[in-house]
Amino acid sequence: MRAPVTTVAVFLVAACALAVSDAVLVLQNRKIRALGSACVASEQSYVGEVLPPVSGRTIAGSVSPAGYSVHGRKTLVLAFDARCGECVVNARSWRRILSALDRERVRVIGVSLDGAGLSKKSLSEVGLGNADAVVDPDGETVLQYRLRLTPQTILVGPGGAVEGVWTGVLSRAEVNQVLGLVAQTGVHVH
Repeated sequence: MRAPVTTVAVFLVAACALAVSDAVLVLQNRKIRALGSACVASEQSYVGEVLPPVSGRTIAGSVSPAGYSVHGRKTLVLAFDARCGECVVNARSWRRILSALDRERVRVIGVSLDGAGLSKKSLSEVGLGNADAVVDPDGETVLQYRLRLTPQTILVGPGGAVEGVWTGVLSRAEVNQVLGLVAQTGVHVH
């Protein structure tokens, strides 16, 4: 009769140990998720942040810092990677935005995180010309703009202050939000 009692006791101790272990893992997972959420949020520029000019190599091979106008002109930065599936899908939303903007009053800069060969195709899909693109951003630009997540749409006001950041494929509402923020300064939107 002692053998079954000992077996049951060992089983109960093991079950309790597993329950405690599971509880500890659940708590650790909650902490990791909370840290991960904070990490993702910090991996993009934020509204109000002042950014330096975008700098890097253009398709033509020149190094070109793209500064921000202090004369009321906003800049729309479109960050992408040709190997990014969401970037390909998002090109449609970007084309819609670009077709509605008065390009004389809003500067648009494409920042490609891949090589120049891939970028030419990506730029034509988005609707940007070669002159509007930085295809090999310098390390400081990538860090300051937190360009690890693509696609990113960043609206920068005069002087370099961020007015809006959208990461991922833009919904219709987000496209309208971008156009609305651009129009707030009297910039003509078709």
